[in-house]
Amino acid sequence: MKHHAGASLVEILIVVAIVGFLATIGLPSYNIWMQNARVRNAAESVLNGLQLARSEAVARNTQVNFVVNNDSSWTFGCANAGANCPAVIQARAASEGSVGATVVVNN
Repeated sequence: MKHHAGASLVEILIVVAIVGFLATIGLPSYNIWMQNARVRNAAESVLNGLQLARSEAVARNTQVNFVVNNDSSWTFGCANAGANCPAVIQARAASEGSVGATVVVNN
């Protein structure tokens, strides 16, 4: 009796069909997961920027302005810029990780 190693064409086609079906079912969940990751990344970036601005304000003993743009980029610097305190201490572009996230501020 001969023993053949490997898989037949029918078995491979069945596996490909099952993987395709599972990918089709999982794709919407993946898209939602990616959107949530973008929002989470933008929120963490703003929080980190606020904490950094706060520590700079305490270290420099001055008022610091924190500005967030619609594309989740932000910048902060001294309110009264001078020789010891620049107008822009640090900035973060939206392209550094939160592309596709929009910041909306409700008053």
